[in-house]
Amino acid sequence: MWRAAILLLAVGCAYPEEDFLDDFDQESCDWQTDCYGYQDEQTCLSEAAASRSTISDSCTYDPQAARECVRDYEAIDCPNGSDYGATVPAACAEVWNCD
Repeated sequence: MWRAAILLLAVGCAYPEEDFLDDFDQESCDWQTDCYGYQDEQTCLSEAAASRSTISDSCTYDPQAARECVRDYEAIDCPNGSDYGATVPAACAEVWNCD
């Protein structure tokens, strides 16, 4: 019984990179469309998918930071100004380590 609980816990903590990318694109495009009047969500999603090839194979992925990034994106409100960079969740900068 305890082995099953440990396995479920381990599986529950996993956050595959492809799932993160899909979730991140969706959350960030929702936010950009709502807060910044981005053209439309579908255009944003297409552009986000096209930019995925810029992630280097030498980078390491941090699933915990990825989960936090998406969770924080879901929670932010539209800012009272135009400083887009100041409102991007800090965890998003920690998703890939490309040293």
